[in-house]
Formats: sequence, structure tokens, C-alpha cells
Amino acid sequence: MPKSSRIIIPVGAGDASSYVRAVEQIINATIQKNKSEELMVVKIDNWFGSRWLDFSGKIMGLAGVCKQRRTVPPFVPARVISQRRFSMSTRQEVSAGEPLHIGVTGGKSLTRYLDLIEPRASLVWYWGRTAENKRGSVMVYVPSQEGYFTWYASLAAGDDLKVVECHGITAAELACLLNPESGEEVRLNA
Repeated sequence: MPKSSRIIIPVGAGDASSYVRAVEQIINATIQKNKSEELMVVKIDNWFGSRWLDFSGKIMGLAGVCKQRRTVPPFVPARVISQRRFSMSTRQEVSAGEPLHIGVTGGKSLTRYLDLIEPRASLVWYWGRTAENKRGSVMVYVPSQEGYFTWYASLAAGDDLKVVECHGITAAELACLLNPESGEEVRLNA
């Protein structure tokens, strides 16, 4: 498959097709702007909010921690609907490898550093069941010289998608990812 081919995200049961197409567009625009060797796409079963962005885990089950050195967001493995990996040189899906999200205690989640577990990959998480929720979110981690450039966006589904919340990216930058023909530049790494 030629490098210019697009990554396709299947519309699953309970998914709003407009939201899945938006996630697909975000993924394809993001990978054009960075030099990762791989892309991992993780679909989470239901809603996740912006507090997951840069979240590493909890100390003693109480205090949430966001570490400067990025860790795997500690989603419970049962929440993961799918994990897909793509080679960026071919844009083809390859073996997903070991599960990214594993059952660990809070303390262990604080040391699951992305640069050790997935050193060559950009990572995208998005939520399922968007047809019934009428909302969706996407969270992106792109490797950079300083670690990871991370962002989160929440979208409301309807006749048109509406940006509800953004962190680490502006609504205008997100709009450019969703509409690359606009010609606007978007920063996707630090």
C-alpha cells in the first residue's frame, strides 16, 4: 500500500459515523505532520474526560498524579474495545503487539513510561458508543524532542460536530485537522 493511503477506522456498533470519520481525519492529518515510526489507536468503551490527559495514576488511591515524563494513561483493560497498530512507512496495519493497557496497581502505573513501552509510536485514544452519548473525545500523544506533545478534544455529535472542550490544542487548530484543505498550519509537536 503506498504511503499516501489513509488509515481507516471502522464504525462499530453504537458509534456515530460522523464522529468516527472525524477521528479518522484527525489521525490521518496528525500522522502527516509527525515522524513517528508507528501509530497505535486505542478505542475505549465509553466516555473519558480531559482529566485523562497526561494522567499517570494515583498515589495511595487518593491523589491523582500527572508526571512530566509521560506514562501510559491507566485505563482499566476491560475498557479497551480495540488496540490497533500501524506502520507509518506503509500505512498498513501490523500486529497490535502486547496490550498497552494492563492491570496494574496505582504505584506501578506511575512508572509505565511511554518512551520505554512505545518509544516509536504516536498514540491516539478515542471513545466508543458515541451514537447514544451524542459526544465523543479523542486524546493524542505525539513523540517530540522534549517527550510527548499531548492534547485532548471533546466533540458533540449532531447534524455537525461541535467542539466542546480542548486542552493542548486550540479549537482553530482542531478545525484545521478536521479540514486540511483550509491551508492553515497546525503545530503537532513541541
